[in-house]
Parts: sequence; structure tokens; C-alpha cells
Amino acid sequence: MKFINTAEAHVLYIADDAAVREYSGANPATLSEPFNHTGNIVMMLYVAFLVVINFLMFKKTPTLQKKTNKILMTALSYADVVPWILRLSLGIALIGSGIGGWLVTPVLSGFDIFSAAQMAFGFLLLSGFLTTFAILGANLIFLMALSQSFYVLGSLEFLAMSAALLLLDARRPGIDHLLGIPSFYYNKWKKWIPVILRIGVGTSFIFLAVYEKFMNPDLAAYVVEITNLQQVINVSPAMWVLGTGIVEFLLGAFLLFGFYTRAVAAITTIVLALSFFYFGEEVTSHITLFGSLSALFILGGRKVKF
Repeated sequence: MKFINTAEAHVLYIADDAAVREYSGANPATLSEPFNHTGNIVMMLYVAFLVVINFLMFKKTPTLQKKTNKILMTALSYADVVPWILRLSLGIALIGSGIGGWLVTPVLSGFDIFSAAQMAFGFLLLSGFLTTFAILGANLIFLMALSQSFYVLGSLEFLAMSAALLLLDARRPGIDHLLGIPSFYYNKWKKWIPVILRIGVGTSFIFLAVYEKFMNPDLAAYVVEITNLQQVINVSPAMWVLGTGIVEFLLGAFLLFGFYTRAVAAITTIVLALSFFYFGEEVTSHITLFGSLSALFILGGRKVKF
């Protein structure tokens, strides 16, 4: 079993082992470097100003609010498919982990011994067969992964999703529903599912921002350099690291505390999609993020009736 150094987790396919050993670790000078240049400070203030102005303009435009409310009400009508979205996302993630030979996340590679179990749980979830058994198995898989590396906290939405499924009748559509096989779930708490998903996704983003960007900024800056991100926005690698860290942290905090959850979920989905197109990242290990964000866009961030 190979335990990947947690600092290299999301950049392992870019940074080689030598770079990881050289650049890992905290370096406050890298994070403070952008503040040494007036242009960077002006840029950050300008971006913040634009965000605030656009937010206020939206709040003061009845036509936009009316159209947005109509969209959100339509989205809420999809609440009945949320169990299926969660089931499919979790199932695909488990199958991907099994095929890749890792445990929940590529951070924990070399766990081929659990590949068959993960793929079995995944296919059970996709088909809706023995649903409760598969959900309990997914919870156990995550807890095993967490016992191996704290970096798995960056995938906490996996646990939130599997926990949410324990509160829903997730059999439909599926074999359990067709054959009348009972499912065991705690129905009284299902109104808290948006809160559970918010905690999972929000905490994941905050953890990744703090650990990858703020605690290992030089490694993140190295990735910026070798992926030519400066050609996208011509700022220093340190400015890239600080900016993306702040954005990631704020998105996580907004989701965690339920601030305009649907809007933030939509923005986060777009940001994630763009990063996948640019970096060509492996999708199955992140599918739980997309599934959780989709569910949050449908349900919103507060308690909800299904």
C-alpha cells in the first residue's frame, strides 16, 4: 500500500516526487509576496468591488430576482430525483476507486485488496439493489480511508453523501423498488439533508484551501508555473496561489454557513468544470462533489420537505 504524501495529493500527476520533497511545507513569505506589489492589491480590491456591485445590482433588479426565483422553484420540483443523483454519484465514485486501486481518493493508492468491495458497493448503488447494505458499505469504506490519512477530509462530501442516503428512501428507481425489497432509513431527519451536504462540501473546500494553498504554497506555486497558468491570467505564481486559496476558502465558507447556497453551488460547479477542462483531471474521484453541488442547487441550503 502506498500512502501518498498528503501535500502532493491534487498535483501528483503534475509534480514529481523530487518537486514534492523540495517544495512541500509552509512558507509565509510566498503568501505575503503579492502584497509587496501595489498592482496585486489594486486587482484584489477591484475584483472584490465588482463582486459586491454585481451582488447589489442583482438585489435591486426585480426582473432578475423574479426570473431567478422561477428557476429556483423549478429546481426544487426536482427534489424527488435527489436520492438518485446521490446514489449514482456515490456509485460511480466507488467504481472509479475500485478500478484505480485506491481507497476513496487517489491519495491512498495501492489498496487493490478493497477494489472488489468498492466496485461491488458501487454497482449495487447504481442498480438500486440491496441499497441500505451498499450505503453502509460506502460509509465504512470512507471511515477506513480516513483512518489511513487525514487528507481524506478533503473528500468529506463522500461521507456526507453516504450519510444523507441513510436518511432517504433511495430505492427508486432500482431493483429494490421493483422487487419490493425493504430499505432501512431514518426518515425523520431527512429534512436536514441540505445541511449535511453543506457541511460536507464546505468543509472539503476549506480544508483543501488551507492545506494545499496556505500550508504548502510553494508546491502550489510550482504547479502554477509548470501548467502555464500565468498565460491565463498574467500574475505571479504566488498571487495565483493566494487568489485561488482565498476563492476556494470563501466558496467553502459560504456553502458551510448556507450563504446563497444555490448561487454558490452553481458558481462552484462552473469553477470545477473549468479546472477539469484545463488540467484534464480524473473525474470519477470528484464526481461526489458534482453530485453534492447538484443536490444543493436543487434543494437549497436550509431544511427542506421532500
